[in-house]
Amino acid sequence: KVDEIARLGAEEAAGPWDVATKSDVIITLLSYPHVVQEVITGAGGVLEGLRKDSIIMECSSIDHETSIQVAHAVAASGGRFAEVAILGRPHVIDARQLVFLVAGEEGTVKDCESILNTLGRKVLYVGPYGAAKVLKIANAMANATEIAILCEVAVWSKKNGVSVENLLEVLEIRSVESCSRDKQLKHIIEGDLK
Repeated sequence: KVDEIARLGAEEAAGPWDVATKSDVIITLLSYPHVVQEVITGAGGVLEGLRKDSIIMECSSIDHETSIQVAHAVAASGGRFAEVAILGRPHVIDARQLVFLVAGEEGTVKDCESILNTLGRKVLYVGPYGAAKVLKIANAMANATEIAILCEVAVWSKKNGVSVENLLEVLEIRSVESCSRDKQLKHIIEGDLK
């Protein structure tokens, strides 16, 4: 992995600690919570080379508990931490249409905005550590639920003699013309769950 980006001009480092000694901002986008912990807080990790007030922008799709633990470890080491959740499918990356949900101290989030704005279309501050990861998971849950319901609707419609094409056309019209979801969201936000 390193060879390919080194050919593009990146400087190879001896490890995460070495990257931290040379960087004001470190961006991590890793596979699993234990890998995030190892790379940032483990032996030879980012914290061993972290300069005071450097920022770690942690962008991995991990649980909020791990993110909060890492955030506190970074703060205890004199660094700053921005928890970033990325919304957007791979095809929107090249179009720079990603949305970033960012949690942490507002000043740190503000300092990350210029970097994130070069990569996406929106940066949204969502609150304290943990909030960005919770919202990413909540968004995924809502998407999965919607897909499951649409599959059920498609099967039921087809069993009752309606073409999938007609169903999709009606659903497309509904999504444009219907404001019932927005009204329900407003009631939820206002605490009116009747």
